[in-house]
Amino acid sequence: MALDAQGGPRVAVGAPALDETLQLGIVGGHVDLDRHQLITALAVLPDWRHQGFARALIFGACEHLGLRAVTAASDADSLGFFGASGFAVENLGERFTCRLELPESRP
Repeated sequence: MALDAQGGPRVAVGAPALDETLQLGIVGGHVDLDRHQLITALAVLPDWRHQGFARALIFGACEHLGLRAVTAASDADSLGFFGASGFAVENLGERFTCRLELPESRP
């Protein structure tokens, strides 16, 4: 795992590829010591959108990393996705902050 400029882990998780040349999507971000992730990149190939891949990437990363919360900056075009995925949305004018608190994982 690589470190970002703040010294925290830099995370990138890719959706499963159908073959060795096609990666369907990616989620990337910064995870702090309190197990909170700031999503800095989220993308799915256009032909594969609206099939649950972005949601699977986010929640798969959360489970894999044992995260407690996830935050993403968003524009109006992505609010429907984040709202439908359970994120609380805060309006900051032209931009929005989307935050999801996750239940504590049990051993």
